[in-house]
Amino acid sequence: MKLLLFINSLTAGGAERVMAKLADFFVAEGHDVTLLTQTPVAADHYPTTAKRASLEAGELSRHPIHALFNNLRRLRRLRHVIAEAQPDAVLAFMPTANVLALMAAQQTGTPVVVSERVHPPFLDLSPVRRWLQRRYYPGAARIVVLSRESADWFERRYGLSNTAVIPNSINLPMTQHDPVVDPGQIVPADRNVALGVGRLVPQKQPELVLEAFAAVGDESWHLVMIGGGSKAEEIEQLAARLDIADRFSLLARVGNMQDWYERASVYVSASSYEGFPNALLEAMACGCACLAFDCPTGPGDLIENDKNGLLVALDDVPEFRRGLVSLCNDPSLRERLSSAARANADRFSDQRILPQWLDVVTEACR
Repeated sequence: MKLLLFINSLTAGGAERVMAKLADFFVAEGHDVTLLTQTPVAADHYPTTAKRASLEAGELSRHPIHALFNNLRRLRRLRHVIAEAQPDAVLAFMPTANVLALMAAQQTGTPVVVSERVHPPFLDLSPVRRWLQRRYYPGAARIVVLSRESADWFERRYGLSNTAVIPNSINLPMTQHDPVVDPGQIVPADRNVALGVGRLVPQKQPELVLEAFAAVGDESWHLVMIGGGSKAEEIEQLAARLDIADRFSLLARVGNMQDWYERASVYVSASSYEGFPNALLEAMACGCACLAFDCPTGPGDLIENDKNGLLVALDDVPEFRRGLVSLCNDPSLRERLSSAARANADRFSDQRILPQWLDVVTEACR
């Protein structure tokens, strides 16, 4: 097949990582794959074996009129790319790229598979963008979502049944790329590591992780958070106020994530919502003892409470704090949860999950 994959960017992020992985998988299966972004290729965080192209239209909009102009320009350029390339199918990720792909492909008759990477009701979409979803998503060959809850939402809200549920996947050893950051250069060798991974944005509630870690009395523990975002400066200041600055490290980007999962004993996530959390899946596959809120959606599909991790009711902050203290202070609990967590490496392996994408795209081409 000749495939065009479309996403806003390949900068650091869970959806971007999955898109790059899918592109490489399709190439390995012998297909002709072009991965198209709105942002320049030079901004990529994730490498790919697919052909790379850019609309060179990733400029941020300053106001609604500017946004309209930018999106019309993107639509025009995307139509040109599809008409020139004549792919057998287009696969798009994320709401804006999904709608643009569906609109651009209308005149060509090219089938379009779209994918939502966050549980839809938690997407911060304007009324116009919601209307565009309602208007164009019925024309998708398939809407791929990460959970049954998301599929049910599309059926209830929009009356759509053209969904497919495909969770994220894991493959060990994980691909390594720049920047490579040696854990030994950041954390003293005699310290245990509690790790959090994800953008420092309100959704991830990183302040709750710091506050819980501050309650851990054992000074041999070091908290590492990996991910940039709007709350980065606030988190650095909070660490100082909580008097844990000497036991806390914040890294914006890391390309050797498996080294960090394997260096960590505990992984902690305070997300208020997810799509299907890549980092939590990876941490479990690498044997971390994990703690997470039972938020919609994803953690409850991965963690069976007190069997292969600790799952805390959403917004039960005191229990979340107690959970992290227990993990840090009880080596036998960590060992038991770590051993059981590794089973997710097989349950959600690339070998099990990625062929499902190939089935969806092949069906769309038919």
